Amino acid sequence: MLKPYQMSSVIITGPNSIQETVIKELHNLKILHIVEHSKNELADIGKPLDNAGRLSETLVKIRALIAALNIKKEETGFEASKGLLEIESATKKLNQEASSNLDELRKTDEQIAKNQSAKNER
Repeated sequence: MLKPYQMSSVIITGPNSIQETVIKELHNLKILHIVEHSKNELADIGKPLDNAGRLSETLVKIRALIAALNIKKEETGFEASKGLLEIESATKKLNQEASSNLDELRKTDEQIAKNQSAKNER
């Protein structure tokens, strides 16, 4: 039988220079569920990490690839344990491969259509 664990709400403050390291470590330890923070009387919202824009762009590209390749959630075994540069590089490579494969598929479909029309003309 499932038993719930008691949870507490915590606010962690510290310098921005170690913020990303702390967040990664908390995720690795799987001891803290991090949720979006909203400004309240205890703490201000703050500003995003320096690489948040790049991460956001990479995430959009990954989601576009998932949609284009029709990947279902159950099929993914991806864990974001790599650095941003490795993820960006892998995403770029996958995007190029997907584009190439889609172009090849489009050419094959065109050739099939031409063959069908030639067959029907006989």
